[in-house]
Amino acid sequence: MGDELDDRIDRFWLKHAKTVATVPVAQETAAPPSFPGHQLLGTSGDGRRRLLESPPPRGRSILVADERDRVLARVDAHLAGGEAAAIAPVGDAFVIVRRVAAPPRPRADGRYQFTVYDAATGLATRTFEPFAAWNVHAARIDPLGRTLLLQINNDVLDLRDFTTGRQLARIEAPLLHAAYSPDGRFIVTHRTSRSAVELRDPRSLEVIRTLENHLPVHWCRATPDGRRLLVGQSYADHVELVTSWDVDRGTRLGSQCGPAAAAVAGTFSADGRLYLVENRLHVWSLWDVERGRIRCVVVSRSYSPLDTPVFGSDGESLHRGSPDGPRLWPVGDH
Repeated sequence: MGDELDDRIDRFWLKHAKTVATVPVAQETAAPPSFPGHQLLGTSGDGRRRLLESPPPRGRSILVADERDRVLARVDAHLAGGEAAAIAPVGDAFVIVRRVAAPPRPRADGRYQFTVYDAATGLATRTFEPFAAWNVHAARIDPLGRTLLLQINNDVLDLRDFTTGRQLARIEAPLLHAAYSPDGRFIVTHRTSRSAVELRDPRSLEVIRTLENHLPVHWCRATPDGRRLLVGQSYADHVELVTSWDVDRGTRLGSQCGPAAAAVAGTFSADGRLYLVENRLHVWSLWDVERGRIRCVVVSRSYSPLDTPVFGSDGESLHRGSPDGPRLWPVGDH
């Protein structure tokens, strides 16, 4: 039954996509990653620096590597459950949030502390006073370097001054998602089973604007310039209703259903006008951000990186495996 359903979905997109490129299965395998077994904790905004955690038994450590896979900094530490780390979007610093005192009893608060490190040397630049929490779910650094956003106890947002460590704001809500916009103008949040996306002040967490969508929000992703926001809403298995928003005006640019279940791993074109996203059914969709519409769909029968569609050097066309690989889209005389 599962295979029949997959075939029906494939036929649906083959019928309705404006342009479809079918990728042949490669016979060769991809090279192993440069840091096998490491966990990726985050990347800088330009993708040139990565924050990773090395696995045991090599000795647990957190390290920063550049685009040439050179290790720039290393800290002898590892993240236990309920701890977090993040690299600054500009790539000059990273933060580690660790528990320094265990809770006296189950579900009681322990004590956590965060330390800021120089990404080029691994030297600690400042450590702040411990705070009470029983879990730190995530940590994010403001693109402008002003604040640190902590998601603690699963449903609390704790906003801190990145220079002094002072608490600026705190809200409690069952938040599914909370992240800075790429330009640092907003903190974008949405709640479990709610259709609204909130744009919050990055210094106070006050709601500046609410974007009301058609269905409960599953994910959202801002363009690199922060002017557009794509919002994926749960529609059906392997299918999302994707809405494109003009953030400044608070207006909806367009909506369409399509394969976009793994949208958090998508890639924007250099100018931010196109968005390429993979679906777990060997399907990649290319979205027109300005119109909220699908430009093309790429269907493959392999998860090999050699079959993955990527943007070409022109920033618009799609190619197989690398920017210089065989062109998949546009096809024909387009």
